[in-house]
Amino acid sequence: MKTTRTLTPEQETQRDARRSHFSALVKHLKEMNDADRNKFSEMAITNPKGHRLSPINTILINLQRPGCKIVAGYKQWKKYNHHVTKGERGVTIWVPSNAPKNEDEPIPENIKFSTSTVYDVSQTTEEIQEAVPVKKYDESKAYSPVRNMDAVTLIQPGERR
Repeated sequence: MKTTRTLTPEQETQRDARRSHFSALVKHLKEMNDADRNKFSEMAITNPKGHRLSPINTILINLQRPGCKIVAGYKQWKKYNHHVTKGERGVTIWVPSNAPKNEDEPIPENIKFSTSTVYDVSQTTEEIQEAVPVKKYDESKAYSPVRNMDAVTLIQPGERR
């Protein structure tokens, strides 16, 4: 059973500030023209396995922390013997919450998205020694939270629709 901890007033203020900042980023993303979106999404950002992130997550990362090259979550970096440096702040991206685990499974029509925090390799204690090959982005296997930017609404954690 998952237990929730009670946040202090300071933590609630910080949480609300992070949420409003991410909402402002999404609003900015909605207002971008196609040329600006293409410029940002052409910058290759990968995970440690070399898979490219979606164009939307690439844009979100570049708006929050320009210059990122390889990103992963806190626990993912630990699997690669990298440790996020104390005090580093991650960037928020969208991740599919009900996506199939196996690539052979069909993609559900109503994919739900939540937010997650990732860190760049430069925020870890070790650098990757060999170059990671960048794999071609496959749009057909992508989960995009933004098929229609006008339809984007943010759902806060714990909120149901």
